[in-house]
Amino acid sequence: MKIAIVIFDKFTDLDLFLMWDLLNRVRVDNWEVRILGEKESHISATGIAIPTHGRIDEANDADAVMFVSGQGTRDRIADEVWAAYSNLNTAFRQREAAAALLTAATESYSAALESYNYGVRNLLDVTNAQKVLAQARSTDILARTQVLAALADLVFRTGDAIQINPRRTRP
Repeated sequence: MKIAIVIFDKFTDLDLFLMWDLLNRVRVDNWEVRILGEKESHISATGIAIPTHGRIDEANDADAVMFVSGQGTRDRIADEVWAAYSNLNTAFRQREAAAALLTAATESYSAALESYNYGVRNLLDVTNAQKVLAQARSTDILARTQVLAALADLVFRTGDAIQINPRRTRP
């Protein structure tokens, strides 16, 4: 079993040392415990430099991954939440732009169709307006999907999906 302990700068010493000590006491075949990070060594909250055994992306191959607490870990979480919030705001702005494009394309199609009915425009103009309207609808659907995906990412990053059921009866 491969176990990864992930550290960042300013990690809590006790968390790493305790996990490292306990997990390395296991004597089972194929049992491997590695400290992973973003660089070759990280500095703890008390100033101790700890070398890593590999890069953080190697945690994807581990059977179990543990993150050591500390300011560096909290900073990473805050960065991820901020990025998710920023992505959601961008998605909202893109949705507004897509809605405006859809409104303009709908009006353009209606005008082209009305002009065609009066004999001012030809069928190619109406067909082109239909094509632009279809593209605007597709863009609007994509923008709505991006808003939902960005919202789901923000909920995931903030942990809002974890809800405690207050109505639970207890024996």
